[in-house]
Amino acid sequence: METDSRRYLDLPIGRNVGMLFEKMTEPVCKKYGLTRTEKDLMCYLANHPTRNTAKDAVERRGLPKANVSYAVEELMKKQLLTRERDPKDRRQIHLELTEQAAPTAVELCKIRAELEDVIFTGFTDQERERYLDQTDGIIQNIERKLKKK
Repeated sequence: METDSRRYLDLPIGRNVGMLFEKMTEPVCKKYGLTRTEKDLMCYLANHPTRNTAKDAVERRGLPKANVSYAVEELMKKQLLTRERDPKDRRQIHLELTEQAAPTAVELCKIRAELEDVIFTGFTDQERERYLDQTDGIIQNIERKLKKK
């Protein structure tokens, strides 16, 4: 039986999930006057408080560096974010959501949980975990290959 291996790589899962998340978070962005990058950065920081540098957001979330820099400045102006240099490594700048950002972060995290419920509707807990484990493996393979180049 011959299969087209490209069909697995052509699945628009990531793009469709992103489009759905944008649609689901649009009211929150309008309510708080957030751009897409500001919202993405806030979500990233709310969900990864220990990976709180701009570099982490760029590398792990895949956000463009210039967009993250601009979003950091804008979120600071809105008093939703603070930044502080790492005393051990002055090159690292740690980002932290402020107390004022908490309501927005809560709403965004709630939407993210709703998104996961939509994505995994009809999946058993075992199927969900297996999918996540396999996806982690694919991501690790890709990251390993990217580091070799």
